[in-house]
Amino acid sequence: MEDQRIDRSFLRYSSLGLEFGVTLVLFTLAGLALDRKLQTLPGYTLLLAACGFGLGLYRLISTCKKISKRSGENFNDQGGGN
Repeated sequence: MEDQRIDRSFLRYSSLGLEFGVTLVLFTLAGLALDRKLQTLPGYTLLLAACGFGLGLYRLISTCKKISKRSGENFNDQGGGN
């Protein structure tokens, strides 16, 4: 049973990089489309790429903290912690 919980946390960690990359690419493409429409290249592309990077990084860190907290609770419940 515990092995299934550990496997799920590893699966969640492995999907974080993909989630970060997709967020960055989508924001960058949205900025590029907006720049082409308004003919303001590279202003919105850089702005939205930075926003995508920030949002992706925020999600990455917050999700890692949640997973780590859950793993720590499971570890402490079994007498492994202090």
